[in-house]
Amino acid sequence: MGLLAAREGLVEIGTRNWAEAFNKFRTTRNWTEFDRALSERMMDTLVAFARAGNPATPATPWPQWKQDAQTCVEFGDVSGVREENRARLDFHTPANVTPSTPRISRD
Repeated sequence: MGLLAAREGLVEIGTRNWAEAFNKFRTTRNWTEFDRALSERMMDTLVAFARAGNPATPATPWPQWKQDAQTCVEFGDVSGVREENRARLDFHTPANVTPSTPRISRD
């Protein structure tokens, strides 16, 4: 598809993904500068993780995960590090296991 699209002149220089290229035919979303900046930050963290195993960048601090201080990075209208809701994640504890609870491993 990429070669055909490039040959037909459907891909502009600088287009980063197919969703944006398809916007030429039918507008799927009117991307704002905020959307593009957020996408850039997210891609930068993904590339940093692929390169070095650490997703932290100068624009997006990403603390190392620790058992006693569980945090995550949230991207959105307000991006940043937030604390995990540990109580909400404790749904599969020995106290909650019943005979109908799916096993963790099928091995």
